[in-house]
Amino acid sequence: MTIYDLLKDNVAILRRFHKNGVAVDSIRFIPLYEEWESMVAEGLKKQYIEQVLSEKYGYTARYIRLVVKYMKEQVI
Repeated sequence: MTIYDLLKDNVAILRRFHKNGVAVDSIRFIPLYEEWESMVAEGLKKQYIEQVLSEKYGYTARYIRLVVKYMKEQVI
């Protein structure tokens, strides 16, 4: 498969990503966000969750908050 084939097969979803300002490389945040949601559901404090995830993923607590906010944004 070529890059052209891959793009051609996924043009509709890629246009939707582009229209909503979603970077394709945001997929790297999926595991982090899923862990966030799981820990929140367990009733852990957000500040504790930020600390744990920042140590695990190598991001600052502030960056963890930004990722979570980004992942919760509503799109069309």
